[in-house]
Amino acid sequence: MAEPKTRPTGASVPDFLAAIPSEERRKDCETLARMIRRLTGAPARMWGPSIVGFGEYTLTYADGRTLEWPVLGFSPRVQALTMYLCGLKRMAPLLAKLGKHKQSGGSCLYIRSLAGVDVAVLERILEQSLAHSRQRHSPAASSSGSTRTAARTRTARAGSKAAPARGTNGSRTKARPAAAARRRSGSRAG
Repeated sequence: MAEPKTRPTGASVPDFLAAIPSEERRKDCETLARMIRRLTGAPARMWGPSIVGFGEYTLTYADGRTLEWPVLGFSPRVQALTMYLCGLKRMAPLLAKLGKHKQSGGSCLYIRSLAGVDVAVLERILEQSLAHSRQRHSPAASSSGSTRTAARTRTARAGSKAAPARGTNGSRTKARPAAAARRRSGSRAG
């Protein structure tokens, strides 16, 4: 089975952001990074070659595979500044006030620039996404024993609820707990 390409790397986030050719996109990314850092309390890390992520949680697929993914993240794509969030489908009232944007499923938000959106509304969307992620994924124990620190930097397996994820081929999928998968297939074993 192929390993996922989007994994935390040791690459420098400041170097990555400094290399963004568009000055406007670079400044937007720096602003967004400061905002997300303040909200999550987690340091920025590179995930793969082009995603800046904050915190992480583990998704568990129905077949038992797991995938680490940032709690909040973004990528300065050519067409748009892409944000990786949680629970967008529940935020229709806020999204209606955001300004010009597009979205894909319940986890990707695309904007051209921060100048084209209401930044205060975007911050509320980020806050709600973070809260949704923390509710959906119970906090893992941290080495320091602090639940608050653990919740900010890492959340545990998806547990009994479905969680949006990317399959090993990059396609969107939903994680299902094994018991729910067995019920759907009619199998009682396991």
